[in-house]
Amino acid sequence: MHYLSNQKVAIKVQKNQIEMHMGEILTKYGERGKLAKLFNVSEVTVRNALKGRTRSELSDRIRKAALERGGSETDSTKDKLEHQ
Repeated sequence: MHYLSNQKVAIKVQKNQIEMHMGEILTKYGERGKLAKLFNVSEVTVRNALKGRTRSELSDRIRKAALERGGSETDSTKDKLEHQ
């Protein structure tokens, strides 16, 4: 049982390390809804992509479109270090 516990911790650490390399993309009011319609997905899918919670081709395309449409990316590493 101890082995499984360590394995879960390692997976959680890896996930947090990945998230630290991807900042959140901030958009203007209403832009998430427009992106959801553009990509034919839910606003939850867009939110997760913009927050860097998902890593897929679709989330990369959503993030790219948000930046092209005036969004700005935060410095995730700096933000996470300030909150520790």
